[in-house]
Amino acid sequence: MTPMVSVKTPRRRTWHAALVCVVLAGCGGSGGLPGKVLAGFSPTVAGVPVTVDTKAPMIDVSIASRGVSGRMARISQRGDVSEWRSADGIGLTLKGDQIIATRGLGADLLIATAQGSARALQQGEGTFSRTMHWLDGENHDRAEVFACTLSRAQSQPEPSEHALTETCAGPQTRFTNTYFVAKGKVIRSVQWVSVGLGTIAFERR
Repeated sequence: MTPMVSVKTPRRRTWHAALVCVVLAGCGGSGGLPGKVLAGFSPTVAGVPVTVDTKAPMIDVSIASRGVSGRMARISQRGDVSEWRSADGIGLTLKGDQIIATRGLGADLLIATAQGSARALQQGEGTFSRTMHWLDGENHDRAEVFACTLSRAQSQPEPSEHALTETCAGPQTRFTNTYFVAKGKVIRSVQWVSVGLGTIAFERR
């Protein structure tokens, strides 16, 4: 998994537009993703490989369940929503420092929202709800709502950093995310995305 730059394909524009619609505008009720938005997602299809742009911002990404790691390049930014892509077309979308979507990995996270989570990260503590959407075996939207608590971890990595632990519990699933903060900024994290994928770790370069 190596970095790549933006390529203007209809699939990429549709995906990004759908993400912006959901994350920034709401774009539907709380009972599930609108059919129009779902139609714009290609959750198991990787993007088109293109030439590496060494000037693009990079993140180092690793997926423990797949035993893979590599770099991704940022290919778009709109407000605090950024889209990242590897050379083999694997996609990751962040809202601030939190993973809100993955693409090309099979058991992908369609979209996640968590109002209040960014403020909790800034403050180093807080409670909020997180809603995560996936596709089931019949390509139907499956959502789960989690009650989450963010607090300072009991053990800290090193004097220049501190760790924050986010624990989330839903009707069917429980998971933990960890964020490592230095000088007030999240520099790396380990975040759970789905039952099939487990956690994804990424670090800003």
